[in-house]
Formats: sequence, structure tokens, C-alpha cells
Amino acid sequence: MKKLLLENLATKAMALLLAVLTWVYLFAQGNATADNFEVDFQPPLLDPQVFASVVYKDSQGREIKPGPSLHVRLSGPRGDVRTHTQITCKFPVDLKRLGAPQGSVPITLEHDHFGLPAAIQVQPLPSKEITLEYVKYSDREIDLDRPSTEGDPREDYRVDSVNVLPTRIKAKVPADVAIKPDEKVAVRRVPVAGRFESFTLERWELEPGSRIVPLTPFRAEVRIVAVPATRRLQLDLHLLVREENLARVKLDTKTVTAELRGPQALIQGAPEAAFAAYAVITDADVATPGPKNINLPALGCHILDPKYGMVTVILMPDVTPENRQVKITVLAK
Repeated sequence: MKKLLLENLATKAMALLLAVLTWVYLFAQGNATADNFEVDFQPPLLDPQVFASVVYKDSQGREIKPGPSLHVRLSGPRGDVRTHTQITCKFPVDLKRLGAPQGSVPITLEHDHFGLPAAIQVQPLPSKEITLEYVKYSDREIDLDRPSTEGDPREDYRVDSVNVLPTRIKAKVPADVAIKPDEKVAVRRVPVAGRFESFTLERWELEPGSRIVPLTPFRAEVRIVAVPATRRLQLDLHLLVREENLARVKLDTKTVTAELRGPQALIQGAPEAAFAAYAVITDADVATPGPKNINLPALGCHILDPKYGMVTVILMPDVTPENRQVKITVLAK
């Protein structure tokens, strides 16, 4: 008996080896399943000039973005399942189904969309039906709002005005954006920090985050002016009168208070000699002798130095215009 066992040992070892190889082969060729397999989701590119937004969602309402965002379950021959490590999902969209300004369209993912052999079954997770939600643009005219500013100009300067030109433009407006007939669309804030001169920003933009696409270029025009400062001077008063009447007019008011208004840097060193206050004496004023009051608008001031041409001069600023007057005495002939 022992001899018989030893004689068949080689044969038995060979049989065992063949059995193991057969099992390994059958195991390798058997069915396999790959759960939660990551797939490169590549939906068709819809014209961005026509569609304001395109969103794909699964059956649970979660957005599926282009890229490795779709998960599936693969099943089939083990060798085939192991071979496919990268899978791309591509599918067509019938544009005829997207005729409305906005809407949603169901799309069923099929086996052919994954580029897999027939032996491999694919089941999109959580379901094979996804939804395409879209919004189209419509071309229309919109009115632009006046933009606000961001930051502060240089000290002693201020923003006098900010405007956009043109104020009405053509634009592509998403169908889900409602604009009332009298509503104005917000424009991006204009930066003015440190500025002291007026400027223009060509091809300006709508407010960040706006889904409206301008078709007509527009610009922002900013006017910056110096903050007017004030300074008061006592000016000698002069007469403007016919030469033949000069000897008959006596000034009882010798000086007047003048308030200068203009850029601080300009008026702070302005000399009194640059300004000449005057009172206009007419023939009617000297027709009869005696004390007289000379009222506005017969009071004025000449700016003698062109350097101060931008300065505003207000005579006797502490009283109302109708009471601003100087006193004279007209002597008899």
C-alpha cells in the first residue's frame, strides 16, 4: 500500500496543481462588481452666447459638475472590470428640446454614453436619469444706474459728480432676471482713493456678480473738484464815478469785509492787493446832495491778479444781499 501511494504521488501532485490553476483561471474570469466607481462627467458644451446658465442634477437634486463628479456601479467579467480604470460619460443633447427661454429637461444615461464593452453593465448612482436645467439670454435695452464711489479723494478735494455714458445700453439679460420698466441696473463702484483730478474709465462694468452681459460699451466719468475754503479780508473801498462828480462824493464807508472762497492752497496766501472792492456811483446818486446808501448790485470787486481768477469774492458776507450797502455823502455843487 505504501508503495502504491509513493508511486502515485507525482501524479497526484500534478493533478492538484492543475486543479489550483483551473480555480485561479475560473476565479479571474468570473463576475466582479465595482461600486461607487468615479466617472469623468463630460456633458456637451452649450453655446454660452445663448445660454446664461446650464446645470445638471441627479435624481436627488444634487448638481453634477463637469469632471470626476459622477459615480456608477460596474458589473461584468472580472478581467474586463479591472481593465477599465478611467471612464468618461458623454451624451448628446437635442437643442430642439430647449426651445423655451428657460426650463428643465430629463436625460436618461445609457450604456453607450460610457464607452464600455457590452459585457460590462453600468448603473449610474443614484439613478440613471439626470435633469438639465437651463436659462437662456434675451437681447434687450437696459438703463444704467449712477455708480457710487469707493474710497476718498485726496485731502481738500471732493467728488462733484459721477456719471455713466451712455445711460441706456443693449445687453444680454438672463430669462430669469426680472427688470421693471423703470428699474436701473447697478454699475460697479468707481475707485477714487487718492484722486484729485477728474478722470474717465473707459469700458466700465456692471456690478460684480451681475449675470447681465453688456453689448454696448459704456464709460464712467468722474468730476473731482477742490473743497472750497474760506478766508476773510478787509478791502479798501473805491469809487467808480464820473470824473466831474468825483469831488462831490465822500465815502463814509471806507472798507468792506470780503470773503474769499476757493481752493485752500490758492486763497491762503492771496494778498489784499489782488482785489479791489468798488461802489458804482451813478448820475442819479449825485442828483441831489446829502447822505445816500449804495446797494447791490452797485457793489462789486475786481480781481486784479489772473492767478486768482477761480476765487469767488463775496462782499459783506454777514448780511443778506438786499441789505448789503455802503454809505456816501454827496456834496452840493
